Amino acid sequence: MTQIDSDARSAILTVIGPPGEPAGVYTDQSVEGPRSIVLKWTDGPIHGSPITYYIVEGMTNYTNKWKTIKSGIQYEDTVTAGDPTKRTTILRNLKPGTGYQLRVRAINRNGIGEQSLPSEMISIPGAKPERPPEEVGGGGGKVGALRITWKALAEEDHNGYGIQYLVSFRKKAISESKWENANVTYNGNEYVTTVGPTNYYSIYEVRVTPHNIYGFGPPSDIVEIYSAEDLPVGTPQNVYSEPLNSTAQTVFWDPVPDSRETMKGKLLGYKLNYWVMDEEEEIQAIQAIYQGQTDHAVIIGLEANSWYTVNVQVYNTAGNGPKSEDFHQETYRKPPQLYPTEVYVYSHGPDSVLVKFRGVSTQVMEEPLMGYMIRYYRSTQNIREAENLDVDKANEGVIYGIKKGVIYKLRVLGYSRGGDGKLSSPATLFTLAGGSVMVDPATSVILAGTSMVGYSVSVLIVSLMCAFWML
Repeated sequence: MTQIDSDARSAILTVIGPPGEPAGVYTDQSVEGPRSIVLKWTDGPIHGSPITYYIVEGMTNYTNKWKTIKSGIQYEDTVTAGDPTKRTTILRNLKPGTGYQLRVRAINRNGIGEQSLPSEMISIPGAKPERPPEEVGGGGGKVGALRITWKALAEEDHNGYGIQYLVSFRKKAISESKWENANVTYNGNEYVTTVGPTNYYSIYEVRVTPHNIYGFGPPSDIVEIYSAEDLPVGTPQNVYSEPLNSTAQTVFWDPVPDSRETMKGKLLGYKLNYWVMDEEEEIQAIQAIYQGQTDHAVIIGLEANSWYTVNVQVYNTAGNGPKSEDFHQETYRKPPQLYPTEVYVYSHGPDSVLVKFRGVSTQVMEEPLMGYMIRYYRSTQNIREAENLDVDKANEGVIYGIKKGVIYKLRVLGYSRGGDGKLSSPATLFTLAGGSVMVDPATSVILAGTSMVGYSVSVLIVSLMCAFWML
């Protein structure tokens, strides 16, 4: 056997990354006061880069979530005198009466390291509350009551045991009246007291002060609230109605003054009660509600050619006021029940078309015809976006402002005091085609369109049996 030469090499493997988790986290009392504590720990492995900063996270006995208590703690500021292996920082302004668990995370240029195991729970001594209640307000309730509300303090703002609230109130007047006080002996958010029916809808000044076994905290800002409203005494006067069409009436009245004496509160609106005269009782009335101060309203969904009875009353948060006197009014007869037929469209000018149609006649149960309306709109639009051309009682009319190359839909209707009649059906489609005339490709028969003054109009007659034709 021959001896073979050999060679050996060695190397050190360094893991580069964020610091390892700190260890031995514990707390100690601080000489700075009861709301400060000293937090100590030992560094974990640095993983190739020196530690530059620390983060302290905390969780209280009121929550189950960790949040940052102190951040940006420089490494140099944590050195402990006499023990280079320990790190120290002081946590200040902790919440009184709260228990804390704490943990530490180290940072180097490679990132934020894992958190340490938490410390044992440490309790901060209690103190009087430091925050006033928020959202102080109220109002409403039964007549003769003053209702006061507020947002209760969060548990972590109690600062100790025995949280309660001192509620103070006084009637606002020219000369300051004496504060009345009541104590809410639990962590509630409402207090109701009786001020008497003569003090309906009166302004009161209110404030709420928290306190616990350590003393009183800061009071809330003084706010103004109203005591409960009473039922209105104002009644709408001079109520009358006018038919709007065959299914609607407009009701008018003298508005009720929105004053404390009349409304005994704040006017919210009006309620209209209406029913079919001689066929229904008031107990069967339909009630329509209209908010705000107004002197008229429209009731809809009525039967044509029928008598209705209507009355009006105001309302506030306490309820309804007295009803007005009844008023009786008849709706108009029905609008035209037939629709115009034989609707044709002809070219008329460079931006206009002539529309001709056969009119309608009305029957005894319909209001007399007042005229016709030509309703036209682009085929890509909804009929609610249509424009209207009123031609009175004529059987034709000229529409101006038509765009070339745009397909329009057109329908014609008769109208009367009873409202709009039925629309011609099916819809007529037309377009200004620059000299061409629409032809049925199957028969080559011209359906409609007559050349006039050098222009023409293409017309599409739409029915249930036809498809779209190419221009």
